[in-house]
Amino acid sequence: MILRLNGVALPDIGGGVVDNITETVTGIVSRVLGDTAHGIIAAMNAYSPEIITFGIVICALGMMVGPIVGNNGKWMGRMFLTFWVGVIWRVLT
Repeated sequence: MILRLNGVALPDIGGGVVDNITETVTGIVSRVLGDTAHGIIAAMNAYSPEIITFGIVICALGMMVGPIVGNNGKWMGRMFLTFWVGVIWRVLT
């Protein structure tokens, strides 16, 4: 890495050590974040039928309770959206 101060190149005074440390730290962080994201996605794919069923059951409960509290019409659309997103999710995985 070349450092410049007012257009003049400064001599290398051992920046290689700092570069190695930053590369090591960023490598570890990216590996940990990548493994974590991979684990979360794998868990979501493994339990996707349960997640989809839970979403549809919540929407069905909303459809039953909605008319009582005066909130009509939103839950049917949410249920169809949950169903079709779930179908597409299962087809793609």
